[in-house]
Amino acid sequence: YTRLPPVFIARNEKLPERISDTYVIAEGSTLQIRATGANGSTPAVNVGGSVLSASQDDTMTRGFFARELISDGTAKIKVRRDRLSFNFEIIPDEIPAVSIIGEPVVEGGVRTLLTLNITDDYGVESGTVILRLSRNLDFPPDKPRPEGPTPPERIDASALRGDAGTRIGARGLTQHPWAGLPVTLQVEITDGAGQTATSLSRSPILPERTFYNPLSRVVIEQRQQLALAPGSWARSLRLFNALTLSPEIFAKDAKEYILLRTAYHQLEEGQGQNTS
Repeated sequence: YTRLPPVFIARNEKLPERISDTYVIAEGSTLQIRATGANGSTPAVNVGGSVLSASQDDTMTRGFFARELISDGTAKIKVRRDRLSFNFEIIPDEIPAVSIIGEPVVEGGVRTLLTLNITDDYGVESGTVILRLSRNLDFPPDKPRPEGPTPPERIDASALRGDAGTRIGARGLTQHPWAGLPVTLQVEITDGAGQTATSLSRSPILPERTFYNPLSRVVIEQRQQLALAPGSWARSLRLFNALTLSPEIFAKDAKEYILLRTAYHQLEEGQGQNTS
């Protein structure tokens, strides 16, 4: 993941007694040794004071040894009468960092734009947007309230993969069940070594689409209500049932009626689960 070229220490030649240079390599690099002129003998390999034997070797190839290097040390190799010794120094993989510059910006009423400053040695492997519902929600008296803490939502942001620096991430959030509600937003990144960093939070209101069709507004309202309070599914079930009692009044065509009945039966079967 570092995209650094391999370092060749000795190849296709007789082993020198000692290499005076110290090789500076990235943390997590693998030292690979292939002894091609062993003539049936087993090479002796010592890395950082630890002897590599056939049982420690992950491969089944005779004369091939591999070891991940995690700290500074010395490697010693002996193939029959040939010996080689050299030192290596590990460059630690720094922990990444990410910060959100300014406030999230809504573009065209649809996409949320985040300007990020990302720091890492070798770039980012993955990204995630973390949403948490605001604790200070104002609910009308007749509307069901959330049943305990709402778990955070993790949204994939793989577009952040790449080099460090200033980046602009865009994500459409109008289809999220929390659209129109206040949330706290954070960005989490992971580098190639598996190390993670999380930004400080911002507190935007998620953008939402404007629906002019009254039936659409009711459906979206129930979807959000079920996402916040799944235990209120029986109330939503009664509403969907009422909307389909007289399809000639509420549904313009057969397609709308079928979709409403499908939502009714899915809600009845799932009892408030998987309603997003």
